[in-house]
Amino acid sequence: MAIEIEFEGKTLEEALRKASLFFNVDPSLLDYQVIEEGGKGFFGRSGCVKIVAKRKETPPEEPKEKVEEEGKRTVRKKANPPLERESVAKREARTETRRGRAASQRKEIANFLKDIFSRLGFRLKVEVRGGSKTFFVNLRGKDRRFLLINGGEPLSSLQFLLNKVFGRKKGWNHSILLDSDGFRRRREDRVREMALEAAEGVKATGEAKLLPPMNPYERRLVHLTVKEIPGVTTESQGEGFIKQVLVKPDEGDSTGLSEEASG
Repeated sequence: MAIEIEFEGKTLEEALRKASLFFNVDPSLLDYQVIEEGGKGFFGRSGCVKIVAKRKETPPEEPKEKVEEEGKRTVRKKANPPLERESVAKREARTETRRGRAASQRKEIANFLKDIFSRLGFRLKVEVRGGSKTFFVNLRGKDRRFLLINGGEPLSSLQFLLNKVFGRKKGWNHSILLDSDGFRRRREDRVREMALEAAEGVKATGEAKLLPPMNPYERRLVHLTVKEIPGVTTESQGEGFIKQVLVKPDEGDSTGLSEEASG
């Protein structure tokens, strides 16, 4: 409990100044009460002012250890909340699971192809990469020529088989692209050139042109390429896996792409 001391001065300010010096604090930190306030004394002199004063009481501080502990908890929470740590751990676990699944799927694709080539007596090396949404398979070796005859029809048929087996039967939500040392890229370039040449010829002559038989992927390339050229359109013709594309003058009914979507 703070002690009270009596002080006096000619004015209230003087009495407070003395109290402030005594307690070594600013006057604003004092509690005081005026106990005597004199008026004019004898012979016209002023009387004195008396006060009792003490330090203002301040609320007790919390233990230092507790404050430091709470501060540490606050810092840890802001830096790395428990929920965030948990979500990061879960994401990392899911990523590792996906990587492991993709590696297993790549191995399964490679083994499937190796078994086919072994039965056919083909000497080919199988390289599989990717796995997020698409698996890319590259086939190398001296017997690759058997897959590239007739514009790569055997390669396209094998790709169609892979997507059927691993897509529909095994339920994989991935596509599989088959290539052999860049053959497909070169073939795609050739198909686009062929589509452009046909479209320009149709625009010049007004006569439709029927392109050679192609697989669904190549036909879609033709449809997309010709779609960018005004005045011409495309239409798939034939039945089964291999069809032809007719490039013709545009009469306002472009159906090629919708037909390819259904196979």
